[in-house]
Amino acid sequence: MLKPVYVEEWQKDGLNFYRAYDGRPDKAQMVSGYWSSQLLVQRMWEEAKKLSPAAPEELFMDFMRAANFVAPDNEMLHIARMEVPKGRSVVVIRALGDWRALITNRPHARTSKDPYHPFKNPKIESTDDVLYSLRIMPIPGEEQFKIPLFDSKWVKKVERGENWPLA
Repeated sequence: MLKPVYVEEWQKDGLNFYRAYDGRPDKAQMVSGYWSSQLLVQRMWEEAKKLSPAAPEELFMDFMRAANFVAPDNEMLHIARMEVPKGRSVVVIRALGDWRALITNRPHARTSKDPYHPFKNPKIESTDDVLYSLRIMPIPGEEQFKIPLFDSKWVKKVERGENWPLA
């Protein structure tokens, strides 16, 4: 996350956060991950529908990966939604995403045990690697939220259907 970083308590009706995950429920509910706001997800979905009416889901997932600097070895198969119940609050750590989260040349920084692959699991050491290997702009990303404490019952998989990814 880039500075400034804000630590805030949020309480408002209709508070929802979203994240992509690989299909394992424990990954959707992990405290250690980053979340996107409902407003960002709505913006990306509307843009994906405009730019790719035939395949908006695929473009949306590309937007999600790029906006949140998600490493290519993270299989983004599903969307999870955290719906904070009315009257409840959450503490959020809020800041812009940083492309350096993708750096993989440090010891033990790579999450995958697979050998380097130029597209599936590329070596990322510089802004050029981000541009050419990942095709992501190495500029400050969208606002991300780290939510250190929440009830895992608030997190549900968003089923594919008419209102995906926001259902």
